[in-house]
Amino acid sequence: MTTNGKHGSVQEMLPLEEIVEGVLCLRGGEYRAVIQAQSVNFALKSDAEQEAVMAAYRSFLNSLSHPVQMLVRILPTNVEPYLAGFRTNVTSHANSEAIRRLALDHEMFVRRLARERTLLERRFYLVVPVERVTLLQRNDPAFDSTMAEELAENESRVFVARDIRLDFIAKGLAPLGYRFVPELRVERYVMGRVEKLP
Repeated sequence: MTTNGKHGSVQEMLPLEEIVEGVLCLRGGEYRAVIQAQSVNFALKSDAEQEAVMAAYRSFLNSLSHPVQMLVRILPTNVEPYLAGFRTNVTSHANSEAIRRLALDHEMFVRRLARERTLLERRFYLVVPVERVTLLQRNDPAFDSTMAEELAENESRVFVARDIRLDFIAKGLAPLGYRFVPELRVERYVMGRVEKLP
């Protein structure tokens, strides 16, 4: 709530200055990069594979020289996009009536399951801090063109540091079978369903 008794916007409540090239620029000159990882189905692996995944994960965690925050968002799933893609695949590839009937049975099963239960989707994110750099703020009254060059140079160093850390994390988790979603829309991560901050 603001001093005049009115509620502020969500953007004012977040400790966020801006989002530049996929990097969250927090107030106070700190930066965070966010990547989305697609998970591994651990329960379906054999005992030997599970042990190998655990060993690789321990090795990865021990190799980190900086903190990493892991977030899991659990959201209700909309099955309609899956069923639309499934139907398109079946229509173009099914060459027998038996396959079409099986596909129809599968579609009815998924719809019934979605009606009877809440189907959930898990999204996994890694939040990686990038080294703090003393930055001049663009909204500083003393900001001029020479300061703009210094700001651009500092931001460039932040992006290089981000790329190095994200590459290290991607290589460290690759043996576990994790895949990373390229070019995550950080705006969607921060604001939920809002596409972009103004």
